[in-house]
Amino acid sequence: MFQDKVQDSFLGSQENGLGKFSFGGFAKWVVKKVGGVIRDKVPLGIGNLIADALNELMNDGWELKSGEIYEPTLTEQNLVDGWVDTKFSPFCGNLTKELDTALKSPDLKSQVEKINKVLSKICFVQTYYRTNNTNGLSADAVQWRSDYIKSIFTPFLNLIETTLSAKPVISKQMKNVNSNLNYLEVSTIASITSIPSNYTCNHYAVNQNVILEPAIPAITSPVDGTVTEVPTAPTKTDGTTATDSNFLQKNAVWFGIAGMAIWAFSGKKKSKK
Repeated sequence: MFQDKVQDSFLGSQENGLGKFSFGGFAKWVVKKVGGVIRDKVPLGIGNLIADALNELMNDGWELKSGEIYEPTLTEQNLVDGWVDTKFSPFCGNLTKELDTALKSPDLKSQVEKINKVLSKICFVQTYYRTNNTNGLSADAVQWRSDYIKSIFTPFLNLIETTLSAKPVISKQMKNVNSNLNYLEVSTIASITSIPSNYTCNHYAVNQNVILEPAIPAITSPVDGTVTEVPTAPTKTDGTTATDSNFLQKNAVWFGIAGMAIWAFSGKKKSKK
């Protein structure tokens, strides 16, 4: 299965870019909340994979840049907890479903385009919450929230990196998030009317030399809607089987690697008395 192929390297890379941290009890609580929503939204495949990675993450945590462990005050916890319930958890659940759809795309170009959309949303949220919706939060709490967001998105980014690392794609390219993102696509998590131009993000691009194969179309019915039966040869009175002197039957079936179509040709039978 897909998750079996990536699980070892995926779960083993959770500390990349984040370092070793110490979790407080509230952080474990809000990480667990998001993981539960993600698992429920995509109960098979990457939903379980990301949720399991977040469970691993709960064994670690984060420290502020000063090196001091920060636990939000009760007032700050109430604000963050409400935000997680009403905005961040639903967003992460929908993002998981979107990434799951992207990874199941029928060809590499379509897959990369959809993954770039997911990356844009991740970059947007990370950038937006560094300076927005800070009412009631201290500077340390805002930093805590930013680290929390980064930690939640780390499994998404690791999964994308693991999936595309073995594929013929060009190195990541820095682009403005608004190049493929409309503000309406993030309106449930942010109060904006446009995407700021300074929100940038790493995107993937397919190598122009790669030959992209189309998907195999699903076949739900016979090509012409009918089934032709070939009759058996008649039996003579002496018990022998009559031989057709001019019997011709042609069948040709072609399956291309791209699987674009199935052709069937059935022949005729001419009987001679």
